[in-house]
Amino acid sequence: MFAKSIIKLRQIVLLFSLIGIGTVSCTPKIPSETAVDNYFYQNLLKASGKKLAGTIIYPAGEEAPFKGSAIWLEVNSNSKKEIRLPIHTGEKVYRTLILEQDEAGYLLKHENKKADGTHAEISLYGGHTAEVSSPFMLYFEPDVFTRHLLGTDRRNWSLALSSDGSILSYIAEDDGRLMMQIDFNIKEPEGQFYTYGSKKEESPKLKKR
Repeated sequence: MFAKSIIKLRQIVLLFSLIGIGTVSCTPKIPSETAVDNYFYQNLLKASGKKLAGTIIYPAGEEAPFKGSAIWLEVNSNSKKEIRLPIHTGEKVYRTLILEQDEAGYLLKHENKKADGTHAEISLYGGHTAEVSSPFMLYFEPDVFTRHLLGTDRRNWSLALSSDGSILSYIAEDDGRLMMQIDFNIKEPEGQFYTYGSKKEESPKLKKR
């Protein structure tokens, strides 16, 4: 009960911070109650077919991965119920995020593949949206398969959208500690990809360490 209360409090704080970011550049259009469930997904669908420039926000400094490599995200949608999001580092696909929509909410899976195209031993892990998700954020708790595969039930992930729709963040956490955050600029023109360290926009969720 206490852990759930902490998570809910964190999400409430995050939601207000997202709204605050949006007011800097414009007044965000908050969805109606009937549109809340599809707000995030529909906004992501609008970026279908685009390549989004990415910046690693955390870890930083000497611990930052993929130094010297351009990072970018493809938004591919072949149906209204699934969006595939390959994360590229240079010429390689780091991993593909698979976002699926169902009657209960959303499912996020991480697809990792070997050089020959077959699935890696650690692949297709993820989970379903928790009740704490907001119109600007999808929060995923690990499912049973993931708990067995990773050997932990403390891992979780988030996809966060800034209130002005300019930034999409992929966030991975372990037991409440930030493991990775990558921001993707939805409004960045295709072809202008930046290597680590060229952050231009305010991030929806950057935890200080």
